[in-house]
Amino acid sequence: FSTLSPFTQAVPWHYFASLAEGAGVGYYANGWHIVGTALNGSRGIRVVDSEERGHLNNFAINATHEWTNGHLFTRFGAGYLHGTIYDGETAEHLDPTVTGPRNGLWDVNGTVRYERLTVSGEFIQTMKNWPVTDARVTAYKVEAALDVHFGAAPGWISGSWSEGLQGPEGSEFEFNRQLVVGGAAEVSRNVLLTLEYVESSGFAPLIN
Repeated sequence: FSTLSPFTQAVPWHYFASLAEGAGVGYYANGWHIVGTALNGSRGIRVVDSEERGHLNNFAINATHEWTNGHLFTRFGAGYLHGTIYDGETAEHLDPTVTGPRNGLWDVNGTVRYERLTVSGEFIQTMKNWPVTDARVTAYKVEAALDVHFGAAPGWISGSWSEGLQGPEGSEFEFNRQLVVGGAAEVSRNVLLTLEYVESSGFAPLIN
């Protein structure tokens, strides 16, 4: 869920960030980074949900591979979360009594950097329909950033478009869109100045 914007997260973080208790194991070598995490049951702070708390009955798996060839850097990844909050009949992400049949999610993401230009994208979707809207919950982002200099200060300018889709066309749940245009300047080793324009439209279903 990283972003090329100086400060503001993209929409996929709002829909699918996983904050929960758990224990994991990872592997990192030859460009591969693979992590598996067993998660405590019930509702986490955001998207995690499964059977009763006190048991490791949910899990997540994430893998990325990156490589560099001269000025070209690429990183591609995929992930899966077994139990999410998109399993209940109410648009609510904190109440542990709101639950239902498991509804996992899958994610693919990638970043390509060539010299001063970086582009990034991500796509996430639930495995089944969300009972609240009888539609799969989907989020995606497309971003780009260009390294620049503001006088003697290195920095970058960036643009980000992201969208969440969670309901039928014409309903209040249909979309949640965000445009971010920003820039940053590192005026010293410990001072970063940033400026952003953020435009949001649509409906954020879990906070109205």
